[in-house]
Amino acid sequence: MTRENTPAGPERYVRHRTLLDGGAWERLIATDITIAGVGGLGSHVLSSLARLGPLHLDLWDPGFVDAPDLNRQILYTPDDIGRKKVEVAREQLRRINSELTIDVHGEPITAAAYPERIDDSRSRVAFDCLDSFSARSQLEAIRRSQGVPVFHGGVEGFFGQATTFLPDRLGYEDVFGPGYQDRPPAPKPILPQTVAIIAALQVGEFMHWCTAPHETPLTGTMLLYDGRTMRCDRITVAAS
Repeated sequence: MTRENTPAGPERYVRHRTLLDGGAWERLIATDITIAGVGGLGSHVLSSLARLGPLHLDLWDPGFVDAPDLNRQILYTPDDIGRKKVEVAREQLRRINSELTIDVHGEPITAAAYPERIDDSRSRVAFDCLDSFSARSQLEAIRRSQGVPVFHGGVEGFFGQATTFLPDRLGYEDVFGPGYQDRPPAPKPILPQTVAIIAALQVGEFMHWCTAPHETPLTGTMLLYDGRTMRCDRITVAAS
């Protein structure tokens, strides 16, 4: 079965493909996309990406589905409680789009485990959908050592943030300060719609990157979302 003859037909991507000019569509489908964390942010990011094209997705998460996840992690249902998130996510994503190529890793993402590039014809990017800064330090190491752009998102309660770390630009320490990786993780309240908004911003940044990989709207800029006042602010980040 060819991609043009799949059950969804050649019209599957017609509503957005015409918006991706300047080689953006070609870059989109020739990019290996790492999703670090397939919880709240990750499941929303994946649900959106799965509809964009015949993508190659690489999922990393050691977690299992539990009841508190169900308020915001849209790939999971009560029947999935106790199962590995990456396995359930792969099943659900293939139901959305059978053209996807999906690799899963039921472990935390680390610079040591992240594979070296073996195909120079394909680009690589990563989505930061993590909930700890120690884990994010591994993404930072990957960004620096392998030149992988990272689309960062973070949420807590009514509030969220998003920015993009390109390989040759400012990174996590510039934004969050020295020793950021030592901040202890802690359970926090999260409003479901905040997660959806920040995930949409992350995917939006990726789409901008597909058009202009050397400069996106949030490169060097942190976008802050306040759900209490329905306000967004942009902060320019300077080198520390």
